[in-house]
Amino acid sequence: MDGAQILALVAFVALVGALVLVLRGITRVIAAQRLDEAFRRGIADLASRADMCLAEIVPRVDGVRHRAAFVESITAEAERAARTLGDLAVEARATVVPRDRIVQRDAVTVALERAAQSLERVIRAVRGPIDEPGNESIDARMAVKRGFLDLVHARETLAAVATAATSQRAASGRFARRAGSSG
Repeated sequence: MDGAQILALVAFVALVGALVLVLRGITRVIAAQRLDEAFRRGIADLASRADMCLAEIVPRVDGVRHRAAFVESITAEAERAARTLGDLAVEARATVVPRDRIVQRDAVTVALERAAQSLERVIRAVRGPIDEPGNESIDARMAVKRGFLDLVHARETLAAVATAATSQRAASGRFARRAGSSG
């Protein structure tokens, strides 16, 4: 082998090595994008399921708060909703997320846990003497009111985090289109 052949072989090996490094980088970027998109879809799904659960129970709790509904009418539904929200919180905590999305996942988890705790507080309050004539408990009424407000806040937080996740996707998508078209 003469020097030109050795030089060509070294250049070829260097080219293959550079190609491998570029492909590895591209694979990492694609994997990160897939993880981010899966997170966005997962957060949107969790927020949607939680919102459906809260949409059913919040008006019922409000009815008890305003004494327009009987306490017994919400107990079973509130227990079921508290279990559902607790399960959703566990699911949210177990979600694998990109590093820059951990704060959003934690916000969803905290909102779900607080909503479940609020419902449990409402359940404890309505099991007490809340509507018995002459035996009303101010603490029970306040617990129902506070539980209602916490549920409304949790619902708003979940909606805000889901909206933020999708708006970040739109922003990153616009950047990717611009960056792709300029090259």
